[in-house]
Amino acid sequence: MALEGSSLSNGVKAMSGPTHSVIELRRPPQETHQRYLSLLLEAVTGENEDLRRVALSDIQTNPSFANVLSDVAQHLSETLTGWPSYLPHQILRLLKLTTAVFKNTYLFLDPYVCPFWMSSATMTTVLC
Repeated sequence: MALEGSSLSNGVKAMSGPTHSVIELRRPPQETHQRYLSLLLEAVTGENEDLRRVALSDIQTNPSFANVLSDVAQHLSETLTGWPSYLPHQILRLLKLTTAVFKNTYLFLDPYVCPFWMSSATMTTVLC
C-alpha cells in the first residue's frame, strides 16, 4: 500500500467515468498515510534488501511523500536521539532513509532541515 503515485501502491482503486478518472481511497486519508508510513518504515528497517530498495526509491521519487513528511521527520528525530542502543546496520538504514528524503526534489524541507541535519551530522561524526 502506498500513496497515489507510489511504486508501493495497492491501497487505491481506480474508477473511470465517461469524461474523467477518479482515484478512490479505500481508507480515510489519515489512516492511509499511517498505513503507508508503517509499511515504509518496516521496509526500510527490515531485512529484505529488495523491499528496502523499492521503499527508498519511492521516498526519493514520490511527490505524495510530502503527506507523511512530518511523521517521518518526527520518527527520525525520536529514533536517532537514541542511536547508541542501535546496531550499526540499523543506524545506516535510518541514515539511508534520511538521504532518500533529501533526494526527493518534490519536498519543501526547510521546516525539517534542522532536525534532519542535526541527526545526520551527529551520526556522520560518530560513524566516521
